[in-house]
Amino acid sequence: MNGGDVTEQSVYRRLREVREAFDKPESLAWPEISRGHLLLMMVSPKKQHQLVAHRLRTQLEPQLGTDLVLMPATDMEDAALGILRVPYLVVIDEEEATAESDAIDPRRCHLVIEIVSRSNPGNDYEGKLRDYPAMGVPHYLIVDPRDGTAVHHWAPTRRSGEPAYDNRQHYTCGHRTVNDTAQLVRSWRRQRGMSQTRLAELAGTGQAAISRIEFGRDLPTLALLDRIASALDCRLTVAFTSSSGQNLP
Repeated sequence: MNGGDVTEQSVYRRLREVREAFDKPESLAWPEISRGHLLLMMVSPKKQHQLVAHRLRTQLEPQLGTDLVLMPATDMEDAALGILRVPYLVVIDEEEATAESDAIDPRRCHLVIEIVSRSNPGNDYEGKLRDYPAMGVPHYLIVDPRDGTAVHHWAPTRRSGEPAYDNRQHYTCGHRTVNDTAQLVRSWRRQRGMSQTRLAELAGTGQAAISRIEFGRDLPTLALLDRIASALDCRLTVAFTSSSGQNLP
């Protein structure tokens, strides 16, 4: 470990101590730590922000089943990187939720959701888009109430030496963007009384791949989705829509 590493760790530990002693006003969210800075953010009282938050929770919770937990505003920490973030919503295993540590291990989460702040949108679109792939967060969904859009980022990698996500998909809010594929595959498989292993055999893939799809960890290719649909005696339909939500001819 070089001198720079020691200094960065010392700064992080000091910021951690300051955060623990912080007398948080009601109008502020809990501070986050990133790259040697303590970040203070306002809690949004806007009804549009709260409505989006309500819809996300009510949409996502029924899809999780008994093994996954939806945690609001919970510390997620990578001390080695000097990063502590507080995602608006994060999906983790029940096992991780009951672990002894105070903070979530980012490499054990399945999905992080942030609702863009009007006062500081760069924190979600830039700061967290840099930090979350570095921390190993597999899926990051940014929901923006300002223009009714959402962006799903997944597959952490490095690009030009910097942490980044390898894939992204844009949506308009109102579409069921979170774990739709997982819910559909899981629901149809159970209706058919089929195990993950049997579905994997029929679709020409592995059981682990089916498990990752059903838990929202992977987005399958259209080719694999087509084979899964055939194995479940379903038909895969792909449609393009305009920005107004109408189907295109």
